[in-house]
Order: sequence, then structure tokens, then C-alpha cells
Amino acid sequence: MKERMNEHIVMSVDKDNLECFKIVNYRREIRKSALTRLTNSLVSDGSFKNPIHVNKVGEYYRVVDGNHRIEAVRRYLELNGNNEVKLRVAIHEGLSPQQEKTLYDELAKTVSQTLSDYLKIHFDEVPFFQWVDNGMSTESFPVPVSIYSSRLAISYANLLSLWEARNKNLYGGKLGKEESLDYAKSLTKNDYEGMKAFLKAYTKLFGVPASQNPYYSTHVMWILMSIYFRNCDMIGSEKIFSMLKGKLFNNVLLMNCAKANRSAFTNDIRRLVLEKLNTGWRGNKFI
Repeated sequence: MKERMNEHIVMSVDKDNLECFKIVNYRREIRKSALTRLTNSLVSDGSFKNPIHVNKVGEYYRVVDGNHRIEAVRRYLELNGNNEVKLRVAIHEGLSPQQEKTLYDELAKTVSQTLSDYLKIHFDEVPFFQWVDNGMSTESFPVPVSIYSSRLAISYANLLSLWEARNKNLYGGKLGKEESLDYAKSLTKNDYEGMKAFLKAYTKLFGVPASQNPYYSTHVMWILMSIYFRNCDMIGSEKIFSMLKGKLFNNVLLMNCAKANRSAFTNDIRRLVLEKLNTGWRGNKFI
């Protein structure tokens, strides 16, 4: 069906017809601060300045842009059940799911959209994400992975940046939005299996992601991952993990790196960690 956009209209929304607005499953995470600000705006002004964008499908409106505002309306009507909200709505018709995402990406250029927001919108386009989420065999992925940052999981954004930088000797931080998505789409089953093997061994030595586990700081993980991948062919996988554990467990340098969480500092710490690993060897065994 060809896309068509109607003029902006003003809809009177109350607790009875609010359910005609359907939230898409790839919407970005609701931010409490934004939700509170928008709800307060309804209390004081009774409406929003900017329209929400929806895709009309039958009797329902799929919310393409305006999730926070719809949630604010929901919260407002829960507290003021007899009231109604005048909601400006830009109605599109005939959009495919991919066209919805394209429209949102265009609209989001004027608002704050995190890397994780962007990856969530395009999650179902990336085979690698499906492999991690669902597993490619009976053996699941060794660590929990989430779209958004969590103390009990690695985020997909961090996982991509770590894997992309695993053979580098300088840490440059996270990839950009489009760069991350393109890189994720380029990952193969060999990447998945290599990542899974590394993380399986990593968890045996350093435990699983947890709020008090400094070994899952992105910067600490990169130091250990880069040292591993730049040296494993020469030293051997099992031996290098044993040496990393023996010389670096509860290492003060790594603990400070986890606390500092700065890229420039991370590169300095990596250099000092290499010096520690090379102590007692003739020449530099680790690079």
C-alpha cells in the first residue's frame, strides 16, 4: 500500500479511546524524567506543542513517534479520569514496519536518541542480535545481554564496541549509531562463536555480570579482551587466561580503571598491565 499522510488533526483523548493508540514493540525506553516533565506539562497546559506521529492501521494508530507523550497522557488520565486531552496527531497511512522505522529515524534527528534506542529500533534487522537473543544451538549465550545498560548484563552497544576493538592496542570508545548498526549486520556466525567462546572462558575466571563485579566495566573488559586476542595465537587460549587470572585478579590498576571509566586513562592502564604481565620474561611476551 502506498504511504499517505493526512493533515495534522486534534483528537480529544480520554480514558475510553486511549487504547486505540498502539505502542510498537521496538519503541525506545521510557525515561522517567521525560515522562514526569510531560505529565506536568499536561497538568499546566492541557496539551502538547508538537504532534505525535502515528500509522493508521484499521481502527488503530500505531505510535511511530510520541511514546513518551502517550504514556504521559495515560498517567494523567489515571489521575484525572473525567478529563480529556487535546492531542495533536499527524496521521500516516500505509506504512510498512520498515517505513515506520525510517520515519522515526528522520523525526529523531531533532531529539535525543541514544545508541541503544537506535539499535532497539533496528533489532530485528540484525541476524547477530537474533543469535545472541535466541541462541544458535542448545547452548545459550554465556552472559546476559540487554539493549539498555544494566548492572546484570552487557549492553549490545558495549558488546559491539568491545568486539570491534578486540585487536586494537588503543581504546577509542563506542561506535556511532549508524556505524554500530552496519558493523552488527556484518557479523558472521564465526564472530558469534568466537565471542561466545571468549565470554564462556571469561566468566569462568571473573564471574558473571553483577553490580559489584569490576571485570564487567567496559574499559576493564576491553583491556583484557585486547590483550587476549592480540596474544592468544602466540601463547595459547588456556595458558593466556590462566596467566591473566594469576597476575591480574583483584589487580589495583584494573580496579582503578573500572572506577575512572575514561578512555585515555584506559590506554595508560593497558600499558601498565602489559608491563606487569611481561615482568619476569625475557623481552616482551605480551603485546
